[in-house]
Amino acid sequence: MDMTLPADDASGATALHAALDRHFPEIDALCRERLLRWSGLLREWNSRLNLISHRDEPHLLERHLLPSLAFSRVVRFDPGAVVLDVGTGGGLPGLPLAILFPETRFVLLDSVGKKIRAVAVMAAALGLEQVETRHQRVETLELQADYVVARSVAPLGRFFSWTAGRIRPGRAGSRDNGWIYLRGDDYADEVAAGTIPEPEVTPLERLLPGLGLEEKLLLYYPVGPGGRP
Repeated sequence: MDMTLPADDASGATALHAALDRHFPEIDALCRERLLRWSGLLREWNSRLNLISHRDEPHLLERHLLPSLAFSRVVRFDPGAVVLDVGTGGGLPGLPLAILFPETRFVLLDSVGKKIRAVAVMAAALGLEQVETRHQRVETLELQADYVVARSVAPLGRFFSWTAGRIRPGRAGSRDNGWIYLRGDDYADEVAAGTIPEPEVTPLERLLPGLGLEEKLLLYYPVGPGGRP
């Protein structure tokens, strides 16, 4: 299915609503309006900064928005839960998830100042008062979150070394607290090498069929002893 996002507002709105009708029909009108505004803000900021690849802009729906929303198919976050988005870049997956879960606190973290400043402006423009942005490396962060989300920011072994001890035990959503990580199928090399344990795997193709995402996976790890997976 062609989900190329047209540049003009009216056609872009039609494409976004069609994509949500197909894959996330439960998303209400207010969330849809905010997601449409988010897509416009991201493209506006992307003309000044490299938040996402410029070649990806026409494919914003299937390569960025829908995969970010798909995190909600793995865990539904409770009101008051704290979700840490590490290496958020242009606000992904954090901003779309914050739109979807307006009563959940989101902390969006990135070490690149110009990117996180753009994300802060977008969050404010969208009225996402529960979103906090941090210009910081996760290794220096003093925060206990319920869930950590990220999109392929580093090999998983290294990522876990950065984020170990930053997830508190418990259950602040539909699943035990832990990590949800978007990654290609090469994660299996790390499992085979013994550097990471086997995760629970949800193929994006199962959640978002027909978008050419066969090699993309959502990996879930509940937090274990010592704050590690």
